[in-house]
Amino acid sequence: MRFRKLLFNFELNLKVKCYKGRLVIQQQMPRVTYYSFQFRGAQLTETEKFITRFKDHALYGQDFNMIMAVINEMGRNRGANVDYFRGERYGEALPPPYKSGNLRLYCGRYSGRIVILCNGGVKTSRLPENSPDCRPHFELMNALMKNINKRVWERTLSEKDGILTGDLNFEIGDCYD
Repeated sequence: MRFRKLLFNFELNLKVKCYKGRLVIQQQMPRVTYYSFQFRGAQLTETEKFITRFKDHALYGQDFNMIMAVINEMGRNRGANVDYFRGERYGEALPPPYKSGNLRLYCGRYSGRIVILCNGGVKTSRLPENSPDCRPHFELMNALMKNINKRVWERTLSEKDGILTGDLNFEIGDCYD
């Protein structure tokens, strides 16, 4: 009987995750260059999708405006100081930890001059992995930042004058052609 119970509690995840795309400059500002991930064949970057979805949102417009204000403050005046970011495994999220709100924009702080912005959603649970709206964006950002860190270690990706140099194309995960 115990074996049967264990068997029914076992869950097999057969979803294959494959992210193919590239980093593109989203916006260059005096203190920070913002990049975003763009899936191969997509017209919009992940950040543009986030902006399109939340900029006029009735419930989350205030949270969205707070996130955009932080992005503008970093880009124009202060640079990408670590205090602006919430740690999220390999990546980060906005708004800063000292601000409240349920909307998250997943990102990665490459340096004080470069930030990779991705997409985000509404956090409905303590952990982003348990928030259906956040989970895919959280997973993409973490996979991307893990791959970026690997490339930095291998010296195939670097920064020069606030711009990323090297291979900005990515195939992350179990990608089969």
